[in-house]
Amino acid sequence: MQAVVIGGGLLGLEAAKALYDLETVKDVTIIHRQTYPLSRQLDAAGGEVVLRRIEALGVHVVGNVSPRSLVTHTDQGKQVLTGVELNDGSV
Repeated sequence: MQAVVIGGGLLGLEAAKALYDLETVKDVTIIHRQTYPLSRQLDAAGGEVVLRRIEALGVHVVGNVSPRSLVTHTDQGKQVLTGVELNDGSV
């Protein structure tokens, strides 16, 4: 299972860590509209340190983007989330 957390602030990082600790979740991605996590609390140098530590755990951080929409498909009559479309067009 994959998981996406929208927001790289304090609560977003806590949520990402909780998901990372779950045995059923194999891949965690953080989507953050700024360049680095904790951008309201840290300057660029501090944010870069935090970013590298998060990535060293194996958590992906996608910065400088915002979610545009959720991508779903129908599987056996149920809506299944398959991705998040970002404002740069990537999914």
